[in-house]
Amino acid sequence: MDKTLNHPNVAEALFDALPYIAFFVKDISGRYSHVNRGFLSRCGFDHKSDVVGKLPREIFPKKLADSYQEQDQQVLETGIALCDHLELHIYPNRKLGWCLTHKMPLRDADQNIIGLCGTSRDLGLPDQQNPVYQR
Repeated sequence: MDKTLNHPNVAEALFDALPYIAFFVKDISGRYSHVNRGFLSRCGFDHKSDVVGKLPREIFPKKLADSYQEQDQQVLETGIALCDHLELHIYPNRKLGWCLTHKMPLRDADQNIIGLCGTSRDLGLPDQQNPVYQR
């Protein structure tokens, strides 16, 4: 198989077309190496270069960043994916909103963990007029 198909840029281009999904790849130290436009929009950035190379604590408020970094460490140390984790995220207006996050380890040819990738899907705000909301 062509090795270029395994490159994160292939997925990044696909996820750029999905504005309600934040996509990211982080290296073994937890620094962002790839993000999509949905991630940029959610976080209030204009350019990928504003995020690439940064840690969550350099982007998000402390409480959120600490939570994200703890998740990253768990995935990187155990090799076990985090699936459909309900959590708060910050939006460009600096308000919090709910999302479902999925993180999985990335491995090299020898199966060593070399980073992680993930998605976070916006759930939006609940409609308080909907009768299901109170439940």
